[in-house]
Amino acid sequence: MKIDEKDLDGFASDLVSKCMSTRRERIQTYNGFEHYYLFGCQEGESAPYNKIWPHIDLLTSFLYSQSTVEFEVSVQNEPEPVYEQADLISRRTDMYYHDYGVADAFNEALPLALVFNTELMKLNWVNGGLEPYIVSPHDFGVLDESVTELSRQEAFVHSYSISESELKRRISMLSNGADLMRRVSVVPTQEEDAFPDAVNRLIVAGTVNMTSSTTRGLVNIPDLLGQMVYKPRTIEDKVEMYELWVWDDEKEDYRTITLAAPGVVIYGRKEIGNLFQIKGEQPFVHICPNKLRNYFFGWSEIAGLIKLQDWATERLREIRNILRKQANPPKALSGWGGISDEKIGALDNPGSWISDPTPNAKVEMLSPNMPEDLWQEMLMIQNMFNDESGLSDVLQGKGESGVRSKSHADVLARLGSSRIKKRALAIERTIEDIGSLIVRIMKAKDAHQFTTKTGEKFIAGQFTDDFQVHVDAHSASPVFVDDHIQLAFALAKAQAIDPDSLLELTKPPKVELLRQRFKDMKRQRQAQMQQMAQLGIVPGGKKKQA
Repeated sequence: MKIDEKDLDGFASDLVSKCMSTRRERIQTYNGFEHYYLFGCQEGESAPYNKIWPHIDLLTSFLYSQSTVEFEVSVQNEPEPVYEQADLISRRTDMYYHDYGVADAFNEALPLALVFNTELMKLNWVNGGLEPYIVSPHDFGVLDESVTELSRQEAFVHSYSISESELKRRISMLSNGADLMRRVSVVPTQEEDAFPDAVNRLIVAGTVNMTSSTTRGLVNIPDLLGQMVYKPRTIEDKVEMYELWVWDDEKEDYRTITLAAPGVVIYGRKEIGNLFQIKGEQPFVHICPNKLRNYFFGWSEIAGLIKLQDWATERLREIRNILRKQANPPKALSGWGGISDEKIGALDNPGSWISDPTPNAKVEMLSPNMPEDLWQEMLMIQNMFNDESGLSDVLQGKGESGVRSKSHADVLARLGSSRIKKRALAIERTIEDIGSLIVRIMKAKDAHQFTTKTGEKFIAGQFTDDFQVHVDAHSASPVFVDDHIQLAFALAKAQAIDPDSLLELTKPPKVELLRQRFKDMKRQRQAQMQQMAQLGIVPGGKKKQA
């Protein structure tokens, strides 16, 4: 894209407007999805049981396991020392992924990506280490939503809010900082209105009853079941910021332009260029578990679960209504000369009695019968939830009729896991994108010095550019773990790998300590063999014949 340097404010503002053209519409949809995810109903309603949240939690646990993820940096047609370098780079990539919060951030972002349809992870290099950020789709926009790959977008925008004082501090060193602050639009936030639409979204569960409270001592406790707010409060004046990333055809690199509402360019002149400081790269990774062919944001997992949740809510309310009537059934009174409120109340109290002069007076209990198929229907809805996401009963550890042995159960689990494995592989490719970005950041910014077995020293920047990053042995998903471990033991049994490789493949607790002990045992065994050879003892304990 050719950037208009003469009218950069107008050029950048127009691009931001185009990228964010569907933001308001999407936010309304996302708010509805979020409320169903948290509470199992639309805003202003209540559900007796929210099935969506535990279902998404279960699905996420099958798709991703942060503790087992390992990367393999692979190279081809390179000199032998480069392969050893690749192994050292792989281990450092694992360290950055697990020790700098990237794994935790992805674990937090994945269920939200299933709920909304998309999440993004932003990796920054700060003070010699990685800092991951989760970017909500509410605050992200692309120029062409029919292009599904972020790397093919000519422009995209990340929106965020900062306080007015923070913006003043950031631009205080600029020569035109005071002029910029006069042009910036500040959103004032009053104490009684701590949730401006441009800053925070308010989530309210159930109907709001501001007058309902419980008084205990001198403390007035609000009705927590009537109103639940899961958003931070702030009364600080805010400024809406836009981080615009544009592909600059002239430099063949990204150009970062930072704007403040209503369209004031703060940073982004030609000399700044790519804020990520890695040519041709940008810091975002697109997390979209359910991709669509021609829509960047994909589709939401709970879009197909909302009707099932409404169905389950309707049936649970009917069941609860019938049970309440069975516990305290309606009554039909006939032949009574008169009935008072005191007599009606006495009918509901244990041990009470009523006297009436009418000889034919009687009370009939109108207790309803529970339909036989009502609970069966609830089980059917449960199965529909599982079928929607590809989760079989055997895969969840539930019993299955006709299973006669462990091998039979293993076969059923393997066949029943085909859909979830397919989805887990799609998540794995996103994790590989994160690993590739980590390696590229290391090559550009990490000054750590590696040492090979031969004593050669190198830094990541000296590593070849012709590399690929994979999730080693599909270790990102627990559905592959058992197959991987069984394969490792089968190779060890066939003596295709040594015990040290077996430890490396299975990753038991304290694996490094076990590997060191195995090396010590190996050295002791070699020393014993040498002593036996010097004494003329052959294996088996007998001396050689003279």
